Amino acid sequence: MEVVILVLILVVAVLISNVIASKVTQVPLAFIEIAMGLLMAFVVPFYRHYTMNPELFMLAVWRH
Repeated sequence: MEVVILVLILVVAVLISNVIASKVTQVPLAFIEIAMGLLMAFVVPFYRHYTMNPELFMLAVWRH
């Protein structure tokens, strides 16, 4: 269940960063996603002990 919640949090973070990038066109999407990752590192402290499989991470953020 932890993995499902973590993946949902990552998907929501990517969606929020895409919405922000569509509104703020002066900042590249990569910088917004980095900032979102930093924000998640401080806001979601209960997953600090969790290590994620790299394949699962790529599945969550892979774009076509």
